[in-house]
This record gives sequence, structure tokens and C-alpha cells, in this order.
Amino acid sequence: GQLREVLEVLKNAPMVHLIACGNATNVSRYMGFRLERLGIRCTYSELPEYIISHINLANEDEVVVGISKSGISKRVIDGMTIAKGKDMKVIAITASLKSEVAKLADYVLNSSVRQETFDFYNGYSYFNEYVIVDTVLNFMVNQELLEAERASESPSAEENGVMPKAVGR
Repeated sequence: GQLREVLEVLKNAPMVHLIACGNATNVSRYMGFRLERLGIRCTYSELPEYIISHINLANEDEVVVGISKSGISKRVIDGMTIAKGKDMKVIAITASLKSEVAKLADYVLNSSVRQETFDFYNGYSYFNEYVIVDTVLNFMVNQELLEAERASESPSAEENGVMPKAVGR
């Protein structure tokens, strides 16, 4: 699914540019720090103009992650628009699936817990955005383990040589 694709895009990117505004910059700094601990090069800052400059200098194989709870953060939209113009992969973390941020993204990670229209004036918590980031990072760290578990559940895993054959008693 889409999460698996996001994991591959992030793991294979030579550089990930994290862009956010306002309170979402804390989420971008957390994600950037964690990605760097996994060996993935990143740019992130509380100043979106700094990241826009890096996106402007980026290569096509680099990735942009736009984090905007409301989906209407102008500087996040600006950075994502530049990235799309350079044919870069763009990932959005947003609670507004009908927003410009969501429309610009190749992959959208939905941080909303409700199905109704998102009311960004009443939502002050960024807990859901942190949960999305931690979910992505935990799957990234544990992806090999999860795939091995899935292979062991497959009835053809032994036949395909993915799992060692059970020793009879």
C-alpha cells in the first residue's frame, strides 16, 4: 500500500527536505532528527524559507515532506510546488485531504481522526502528526522484521525458500 511506498521513497532518497510552518515545525524537527538517526540525510528548520532554498537547489531524486495540519500553509505549498516542478517525490502529512497540500502530494498521510470537514481553528494538538511520523519511522526500523513475519505466515513461504523448512520431530 501507500505506507510501503512512502517507506521505500524515504529509504532510497539521497536527501529529504522537511518543510512546515508554525507549530508543525516541531513535528518536522522531530522527524528530521529521527531520520538522521536512521542514516537518512535531511534538511529541516523553523524557517520555511530556508527549506525552500534547499528545495530550489535540490535534485530530482530528492524528496520533500510537507507537514501542514490545515493543508493551507502558504510556505509549505510554495515548497511543494517548487518540488513538483522539479519532478521530485512529495509526501504530505495533513489532516485536510481536500487541501492544496494534499493535492500537490504524490503520497498523503492523513493525520485526521474525523471524517467530517477539518476545523483547523479548533485543533491545537499535533499529537496525530507525531503519531504519523512515529508510525512511519517505526515501520522503517522494523520493516525487515515485519516482512519476515509476513513471509512466515504465507503458506508458500517454505516452498519459495523464504523460510527454512521445519525440522520434523
